[in-house]
Amino acid sequence: MQKKENSFSNAEDEAENDLCLELARLCDGLSYISETDAAMEVFVGQKARRISREEILSQTGHGDFEPIEEISIEGFFRKLTTVREWYNAQQVADAGRCGELKKLLQDSLTDIHVFQIGRIQIGIFVVGLDPSQNLVGIKTKAVET
Repeated sequence: MQKKENSFSNAEDEAENDLCLELARLCDGLSYISETDAAMEVFVGQKARRISREEILSQTGHGDFEPIEEISIEGFFRKLTTVREWYNAQQVADAGRCGELKKLLQDSLTDIHVFQIGRIQIGIFVVGLDPSQNLVGIKTKAVET
């Protein structure tokens, strides 16, 4: 990463780094459960003026031909944050961390979108813009046959 010269930019870099570290801490050990379990990971893209289907396809290395669907952040996190009566202590703790993750994303990013890209093996990206207008968020995968 190239260092910027003025202190304001350094403060922005530090804030971005702090956000990524906190996202990584919350994602550590969390899985998105579908027909397979996939790790939840930090996603850091490049600058974007706005978030669009074209932008996310470009920044994630997918072609324009890939099927893409947008869902709400509430829809994505609903099953991850709902605690069932039969959950064990770890599952309850994971649901709580997913709630913290959702709150961190909502508090730290603007223009948040959730994109599902592909068929059968689906890339899921929960992204928004940080104060420097970089595309930041989390990514995971789902398998749906």
